[in-house]
Parts: sequence; C-alpha cells; structure tokens
Amino acid sequence: MRLSACLLIKNHKVYRNLSWGRFRYLGNLSNILKLFSQQGASELSFIDVDNSLLDDSFRSLLYRCVQQSDYPITFYSSDTGISTHARELISGGVERIGILLSTQNSSTTTLKYLVSNFGSSTISVIFNLERSDLLLCSGSMRLSDSVYSLVDQIFHSGVREVVFQDVAAIGSCTGPNVHTIEALLANKKSLLIYGINGGVRSMEDVTMLYNCGFDLVCSGNFLSSAFMGDNVLPYFPVAEFNQYIALYNSDALHHPASSHKNETSDECDTCLMNSSFSDFRKIGRYCSYCLDFMVKREQVSLQQSPSRLNQLISSIKTSRPKNSEYDCVVGISGGIDSCFVLHHVVSQGLNAIAVSMDNGLNDSTANTNIRALCNKLGVPLYSHVIDWAEYSEMLRSMISADVIDIEILYDNACQAVCYNKALELNCKFILSGSNTFTEGMRPPQDMSWHKNDVKNILAILYRYQSMSGVSRQRPLTYPFLGPWKRAYCTLYKKVQWVKYLDYINYNKKDALQLLVTNYHFVPYGQKHFENIMTRLYQGYILPQKFSCFKERWHLSMEIISGLISREDALNIIGAQQTYDWSRDIRYISDLLCMADSDFADYIQRPQIPHDHYASDIKLLRILNTIYRTLQKHSLHRSF
Repeated sequence: MRLSACLLIKNHKVYRNLSWGRFRYLGNLSNILKLFSQQGASELSFIDVDNSLLDDSFRSLLYRCVQQSDYPITFYSSDTGISTHARELISGGVERIGILLSTQNSSTTTLKYLVSNFGSSTISVIFNLERSDLLLCSGSMRLSDSVYSLVDQIFHSGVREVVFQDVAAIGSCTGPNVHTIEALLANKKSLLIYGINGGVRSMEDVTMLYNCGFDLVCSGNFLSSAFMGDNVLPYFPVAEFNQYIALYNSDALHHPASSHKNETSDECDTCLMNSSFSDFRKIGRYCSYCLDFMVKREQVSLQQSPSRLNQLISSIKTSRPKNSEYDCVVGISGGIDSCFVLHHVVSQGLNAIAVSMDNGLNDSTANTNIRALCNKLGVPLYSHVIDWAEYSEMLRSMISADVIDIEILYDNACQAVCYNKALELNCKFILSGSNTFTEGMRPPQDMSWHKNDVKNILAILYRYQSMSGVSRQRPLTYPFLGPWKRAYCTLYKKVQWVKYLDYINYNKKDALQLLVTNYHFVPYGQKHFENIMTRLYQGYILPQKFSCFKERWHLSMEIISGLISREDALNIIGAQQTYDWSRDIRYISDLLCMADSDFADYIQRPQIPHDHYASDIKLLRILNTIYRTLQKHSLHRSF
C-alpha cells in the first residue's frame, strides 16, 4: 500500500483542508517540499483548487521546487490546466498528473488525450464522491449506478489509477459505509489501482482500508501531521508511525535517496520489471511498464473485428498493381509469430511471398522451420544471405564500440530486405509478426537504439576500420535502411508495414500448437533464440556487460498476455542464470576471429552510449513524429 499526504494549492500557496471547506495555511510551496523531504516523505500529492496552474509564475516555482525534491509528486488540477500544461508538467519533473471528476462532471475526453500522449501510468483521476452518490438500499448504503458507469468510462479511457475523494467520510471506521468500499473495490479490482483521499482519522482507518484492498491512501490531515510536526488531530500516534509504515511496505519513506526513481526498489508484483530498468515506477501491485502495456492491449482488442480484418485483406488485394505477381510480402524469421502470420495470410486467400534474412548466424532449426512451412503452403521463399565478410566486420566494430544495441545490424537489415523486395515486386504491403497484443510493452529507453540510424552504424564501422589500419569503405552489398529511404518507401511509394496479428484474436499457445501439428514446427525455448547471436546477446552479453535483463521484459509481456505464470517466468530467469554459455561464446568468438581474452575484455569494458558517435537520431525523431501523425489517419495503422 502507498501512503501519501495530500495538500491543497490555493493562491499559489499550500493549505490543508481541515473539514467542510475550512483551510489551514501551511506555508509556501518551496518550504513545504523541503520540510517533507527532510522528514523522509516517499510521495506527495497536490490538488489545485483555484487553477493556480494557469499562472506562469506559479508553474516556474513548481518546476524549481519539484526538481529539488527527492520523492514523486502527483499534481491534480482542472481539465483546462492539465490538458494545456501536461507536457510541461511531465518534462518539469512531476511524476503523475490528473484531473478531478464527479458524476456531475464526468467528461473523459481529456483523459483519453492524456493517456494517448503520456501513457496510463502517468495519469491519475480524483473522483469526488458526494453524498448524492450514496443510496440507501434495504437498510444499507450502496453507490449509485452513475458511479460505476463513470468508473467504467475512466477505465476505457486508459487510466489505471482512481483516487476517490471521500467527502462523505465513507473511509472512516466511524462512518456507516465500510461495506460500500468493499463493493466498490470488487469492480475491476484486478485492473485498476484504487485509492482514497479523506475520511481517514486514525491508523485503525488505514488498517481497515488496507484490509479492504485499497492500494493508495491519501490524507491531508492525518498523514501530513507526521511530516509537519504538528498534531492537527488529537491522539496522533507519532511514536507508532514508523511501525505502521513498515507494515504497509512503504519503508521507502525513510530512504529518500532512492525513492524518487521508483517507489520501492522491489520488482513489480505483476510482471518481472524492476528498478534495473530506466523509468521503472512501481504503482501499487503494477508498474509503469505493465500498466501501459495493458492499456495498449485493450486498445488493440477493441479494434479487432472480422470486418476490420476483411477491410485489410480487401485493401491488400485491390492495391495490387497489375504488373505485380504478389499481393504482399511477409517477413519471416522462423519464430512463432511470423510463421503463424504466413499461415493465416495464405488461409485468407492472399498470394504472398515469404522474405527472410540470413546473416549466417541462424540456428539450423529456424531455417528448417521456414522451409517446411513454405513448402507445405506452396509459398515462394526469398532468403537474402548477407555477405559474411561485410557483416562480421560490422559486428566486430559494434563490439569494439561498446554500444548496447549490437542487434541494430540484424534488425536494420531485416527491415531493408523486406522493403527492397516490396519495391522490386511493386507490393504495397509488408505483413510482419511484430504485434502490440503480445509484445507491445514499451521498451526501456536505454535498452536499444533506433534501428534506422545508418549514420550511427557507419560512424562506428569507420572508427573500427581506422583503428584496424584499413581504408574507410562503406559495405557494398549490405541492405541498409536509413531514415530517408524509409521515408521514401512509406511516404512516397506508399508501402505499409502492417502488424498483421493485431487484426486477429491471436493466441500464441494455439498458434504454436497449430504450427507443430500442421508443419512439424520445432520450438526454440525462448523468444528470438532462433538466432545464435541473438541468443548470446540477450541471454549473456546484455546482463553481464550492460546489466540489462531483456528477458525479463520479454517474459513480462508473456505474463500480462496470459501465456505464462509469473512463477514459471521466474523459473526461466533462474535457469538462464545457470545456463552454460561457453559453447555459444566459443562459436561466436571463432566466427569473429576473437580470442577468449578479447571477449572477456569486451564484457568488462564500460558501456559507451550510441550518441557518442555520429548519429541521425534527431532527424529520425522528427520523421517518426510525421510518420505517426500520418498513420493516425490511415485505416491500417500500426499501434
């Protein structure tokens, strides 16, 4: 459970709501934040009661103060204030932003905008519960249907945290409506983080709310008293406060140095993400990663329908030029997702060509799976074999540069091969196995680099060539896909890269069973382990050299997707840690002509960021913004 003091902003100053609209002045914002920091606060919330946020001078003060605090801050204000200044608030260091709703003010339009732009884990809602929302039924109290209706609207907008402003004092043990709370929590309990603000008068109240299942308890009086050093309420148990904080797993209150990055150092209770990943933030029993992923999955699920799939199939067939032999290109790696896409595409009557990229490091099982599938389906297979001399030199240059994303070479070539074949055959659609529903979790920013940054790839290669005493030479046959070529393919030639599985009700377990039964498909064990270099990179290099546990990210998506239990996922992590990587290390080292000492030295050297070398990242971000804007108006948008 999270415990947070909740204070009011009025006339640019900080107040505490004593009761029934009576405010008590506490001080200016800067002094209050310093005081709470000195006392070891783990979290603090503010409610802007008079739209102070619209004032430029207040916002400047807020950002200066937030940057100096060492704990997360949530800021609630009006629709106008939050929607106008949301991006500024987030960039200014505010951890979460939110608006105030009630059954009388129930528009969720702003919430949809906020979620789509900033992610569900960044957005919160304060729901004002009025006495009119409580109904007497058969001698007991219950919430009105309008309350449950608004909760549903909030949920479907993508928000996953709802804090009830308990003006009716139903959160107090002295109030008559404890059972009302339990009925409330039963609604979407597994999907929503529920909090309550107000009505808390004692630790008995906190204990009751904890037992009822609340994830967050806020209080303007009770919880702030410990930090303010005053006993605004009688009998405040200051001596017992630390004991209760420990009971509710909120001991981060007394460790402010680590509390700002994430609310605790523990991993998420739902998935496997933890504080080793950038931007990780634990929110109740969820985290910022799995919350955002669940919202994306729901958005995709709401879009899925037979009619939408039929529209896609019809568009692919009608867009086929007369001089084109094929309806579409299907990129295939040998994994479950891409193999199932090819199977499904053929079942829909599309004339497809399968395209794969062989960098010489594929597991033989992957090549066997691809050939068996294509042969039985009668689909032609184009396999682009990378020139090994060029590829091995580029791979050695990436290792020498100590950058994290050495897989950028493989991923860039895969995209390039598909786009090149689509241009050659005049196909307007590339169908891929990448999808949002089972693998759409936001990747940590520091885990990879932009796959189309050819300038970065070449800068690293030229540096290596110079160090090796050879003349600078661009690879002659390597299929690069840089920002301008991607723009040419997508914006000028109108070639669409479609996440095909987002159009169907895709179940990975069923897909694997179908492939095994119909095509004698041989599984690899873990995601992307069909390639030896990828297996070594994700299983050994990332954890050992970069302290990056990408397999946790992959397994977290499978947990949320219902493909694996959390316990089984932890067992996989444990098995991976005891796996003997010596065979794969020896194989790759021999191929790259590296001595054992060279590989060991590579693992021990510190990481160097990609942008230490020349890069097109700024251009790529601008082009991505343009591309995504155009995609929003496209029928076949990729989520």
